[in-house]
Amino acid sequence: MQAVVAHSYGDLDALRFESIPDPTPAENEIVLRVEATSLNPVDLKVLSGALKVLFETHFPYVPGVDAAGTVVAVGPGVTGYAVGDRVGGAVHAGLAEFARADITSPLVARVPDSLETVTAAAAPVVGLAALDARHASGDVLGKNVVVIGATGSVGRLVVQLAASGGARVTATARPRDVSVLRSLGASDVIDYDAEPIVEGIRKRLPSGADVVVDLVHVGAELASIAAAVVPGGRLVSTLFGPTGEQVGDGVSLTYVRMDEGGPATTAEVYAALVAGSLRLDIGRTFPFAEAIEALRALQRGDIRGKLVVTQG
Repeated sequence: MQAVVAHSYGDLDALRFESIPDPTPAENEIVLRVEATSLNPVDLKVLSGALKVLFETHFPYVPGVDAAGTVVAVGPGVTGYAVGDRVGGAVHAGLAEFARADITSPLVARVPDSLETVTAAAAPVVGLAALDARHASGDVLGKNVVVIGATGSVGRLVVQLAASGGARVTATARPRDVSVLRSLGASDVIDYDAEPIVEGIRKRLPSGADVVVDLVHVGAELASIAAAVVPGGRLVSTLFGPTGEQVGDGVSLTYVRMDEGGPATTAEVYAALVAGSLRLDIGRTFPFAEAIEALRALQRGDIRGKLVVTQG
């Protein structure tokens, strides 16, 4: 089969289309004929080596962590899935013609008949991150929730989830994105180019936010955001770090880690999309032959919405 392959950590210029063996399903695995593969920032981080202190990448490596397609083979022990089923979620090596998926994972699910394949591929990583961040935020009914990094796909979903949970949502964004975020449920928007974020939050919420979901900052910069949270409030991050820290005045810092397994499932994400309680924007689709250029577009960050590579 054809796949996008990296042989070492490095920049995107080192990626190549190569012919590699078709995958064979192990126990509790299925093989999908990939019809669409979503691109995520984590793909760039793995390829660059930015995450090698957290987990080892084995080369040659094929990027792509979530996809959707049709089952073409099932491994030993597989029940509940059959050849011909539409399936999406977490996969091994998604930027290829075929990919393996572990059916015991809550990150894998059947694709509802009414859900388009492109959306099914685009939704898992960002949807799971958003749902887990919402869960980590606790009961937000009547509370002030701030979403930092609200213009990205995860951020837009978090805004929707917080607003539907009864929160008053403040988002950070540039002026061009204000109307979109308000349409998703944000009550107020902070222009982070015009004023420091903590100052902007405190100006609007003098006592501080009950919850801040920060999708941008890490380390000391993340900890500094606690100054905008009420004593005993919550600071939630979808980036990597140890959870359960206390920062600021009794503010709890929780990291959402999908690799450690959160409460959300891909089936739950799909159900929310079908019900219309979540809206996911697709920024652009690329044919498989342009998969490397699609990764470059992701790196540039100049396209709003999810980027998806399609086949067939």
